[in-house]
Amino acid sequence: MDINPCPEFRAELLRKCSQCGIEKPYTGFYRCKDCRGGRRSQCKACGLVWARKNRRRIQAGRVGERKRLKEEVLTSYGNGVCSCVACGESQLVCLTIDHIDGQGFRHRKEIKRHGISFYRWLRQQGFPKGYQTLCMNCQFVKRAKRKEYSYKD
Repeated sequence: MDINPCPEFRAELLRKCSQCGIEKPYTGFYRCKDCRGGRRSQCKACGLVWARKNRRRIQAGRVGERKRLKEEVLTSYGNGVCSCVACGESQLVCLTIDHIDGQGFRHRKEIKRHGISFYRWLRQQGFPKGYQTLCMNCQFVKRAKRKEYSYKD
């Protein structure tokens, strides 16, 4: 939370960067609700330098986080096991979430979520009913049998 909610006053406040030691206006620091004063202690320039130096470490953390989220969601919808409910396939790269009643394309379009953001949405919603874990082969077979096509509205 910022010290003063008035933007004109906040722009005039100065804060010293913990990295370079230069005093800069509050707008020169990224917002952070958990940080003292509502802003990060590093200025934006120093933060960007740090991010460039640590790019691989940041990306590795994000990949691991996405994998854990996907495993959590697929396990939840796979009856406690991270595998296809139809054939038992357990390779994570083959598994996906299926809308049991079809209409997945329409639903993802309505909530404006796809990919990993859809998995986050499912977790935030408390893993609602109406979904199951299927491998891509079983999903394609199901779509063909039901004549579901993603380009139809």
